[in-house]
Amino acid sequence: MFFIIYYLVKLIIAPQLFVPFMLYWRVDYFLFPAWFLWALFTGRLARRLPLTTIDMIMIAWASWVILSTAINPSSDASAGVYQRHLTWILLYLLVLSTLTSMHALKRAAFWLVAITTVVVIEGIQHKLSPDGLGWAGQELGWVVQEVIEAGGSGRTRWIGIFDGPGVFAVIYTLALPFILPYTARPHNLLVRLLALGLLCAFLVALYFTGSRGGMLATLGILGMYLLYRMKVSTIKLVYIGAISFAILAAAPEQMTSTRDSSNSAQHRVELWADGIEMAVDNPVFGVGRGRYHLHTRVRKLAHNSAIEIMGTNGFPGLFLWITLLYLSLKSLYVSLPHIEDERDKSFVVMLGISLSGYIISSMFVTLEYETLYFLIAMCAAVGRLAPRPATLTIRELLLIGAIMAAFFIVMKSFIMIYFG
Repeated sequence: MFFIIYYLVKLIIAPQLFVPFMLYWRVDYFLFPAWFLWALFTGRLARRLPLTTIDMIMIAWASWVILSTAINPSSDASAGVYQRHLTWILLYLLVLSTLTSMHALKRAAFWLVAITTVVVIEGIQHKLSPDGLGWAGQELGWVVQEVIEAGGSGRTRWIGIFDGPGVFAVIYTLALPFILPYTARPHNLLVRLLALGLLCAFLVALYFTGSRGGMLATLGILGMYLLYRMKVSTIKLVYIGAISFAILAAAPEQMTSTRDSSNSAQHRVELWADGIEMAVDNPVFGVGRGRYHLHTRVRKLAHNSAIEIMGTNGFPGLFLWITLLYLSLKSLYVSLPHIEDERDKSFVVMLGISLSGYIISSMFVTLEYETLYFLIAMCAAVGRLAPRPATLTIRELLLIGAIMAAFFIVMKSFIMIYFG
C-alpha cells in the first residue's frame, strides 16, 4: 500500500510542485522503477498473467494513441504523449498488481478520500483567504470583470494537472462516492455524523470551484447513490445512465440557454464543431494527440474528452476508449454476484459511480489524465476477483460501435442545428 499512498500524494497534493526543498524533484523517476521492481520480485506482476480482455484493450488503446500521434506531423507535445501513455500502461499494470484483494482495494479508496480531503481543506481556505492565494501561491481562476462586478472573487483551482477549476472539481467527484455509504446505516451514529461533515466539506469545496460540469457530475453521483439505496435494478440504472450520458453529451455549458454574455457556450460548441471536422477529415488516425488546439479557431482544447479523442485519434481511438470504459463497468458488474459481504458490494457500486461521475465530467472538460487510468485499474482489479473476468462478445462490440455512431450523429446534428 506504500506505493499507492506515495502515488496519490504526488498526484493529488503534488508537494514536488510547491514545497521549496522538493521543487523539481522528478518523483516519477523514483516511484515507478521502485514500484516495478517490488511488483516484479514479489511475484505480483507475474501473477497478473495471462492478460485479460480489459488489460489488452488498455494496452491497445494507449498503443493506438501513440501510433496515431507518430503517424501525424510531430509537434512540441509529441514526446510528452509517448511518455505519458507508456507510463499509464505501467501505472495500470502496477495498480493491478498491488490491489489484489477487496481489502486492499478498500484501503486504496480510503487513502484516496484521505488525501483528497487535504485539498478540500486547501480549496476552502483558498476561497476564503484575504489575499486570494492558495497554499502553492496560486491565484483564483476565472477572475473576470463580470465576476468582480457581481461581487464574486473567482474560482478555486490547484496546481499541476488540476490547475483549472473544472479539472480541480474532478478530484473531488472522484473521491466523493466512497464517503456516501458511511452517511447511512448500518454504520453507527458517530461514523455517520463524521461522514456527513466530510460530505458537506466536499460539497462546499466543489461549489467553490464554480465548475458546472463538476456540479452536474455531483448531482449525477448523488442521484445514482439514491437509486442504489432505493434498490433500483441494475438494468434500469444502465438505461438511466445511458440516457443521461446522451443528454449531457449534447448539452452546452449553459444548460438553459444556447447563448450567454461571455460567449462561453458558443466557444465550446465551436470547439466541438472543430473536433467533428477533424474526425471527418481524418477518420482513421485523427490529427494526432497534442495537436487539437492547432486545428481550432481559438487555439483551445475540446472541453469534451470523447470529441477530443475522436478528433485526435480517429474513430478507432474513440471505439477503443468507449470499449475500455464499457469493460471497466462490466468488470464491476460481473463481480457483484460473487461478493457476499454487503459492504464489499457497496464499495464496488461506489467505484462504478465514481467512474460514471468521471465520465459525466469528461463531457464538459478534457479529462485524459492518469486519474482515469487509476480508476480503470481499480475496476479491472475488482474484475480479477470474479471467477471469470469480463470479456467481450460480438454483440457487445456491435453495441459499442452503435454507441459511437450515435454519439457522432447526435453531436453533428446538434452542431448543425446550433449554427443553423
